[in-house]
Amino acid sequence: YPLCALAVSDERPVSTQSTWEKYQDKASAAKKKYDKAMDKYKQTPEFAAWQARVQEAKVSDTKAPFRKDENAPKRSQSAYFLWMNEVGRPAYKKQHPDADIGTVGKALGEQW
Repeated sequence: YPLCALAVSDERPVSTQSTWEKYQDKASAAKKKYDKAMDKYKQTPEFAAWQARVQEAKVSDTKAPFRKDENAPKRSQSAYFLWMNEVGRPAYKKQHPDADIGTVGKALGEQW
């Protein structure tokens, strides 16, 4: 993945490269914040209890997937989603107010 990201980043024009780096930095900061919150959460009794429930589910060998832990911190967004929510989607919807979600997603993917 990192090599692919570098290959794509080398193909970006200089003006969008700085924008891309801005959102990469935001995503990196959000990831660090998430990692700290997750490390703190792993020290709590709620996490230990959840781990025990996971082990019980594995032992009982059920076919149903195990639920996500509600107490865990929310995962941070990627640079693409930060850019899409702050810049990409509002600008595209302003120019194309009647566009459906699939069209918006494809167009923003091409712009990114």
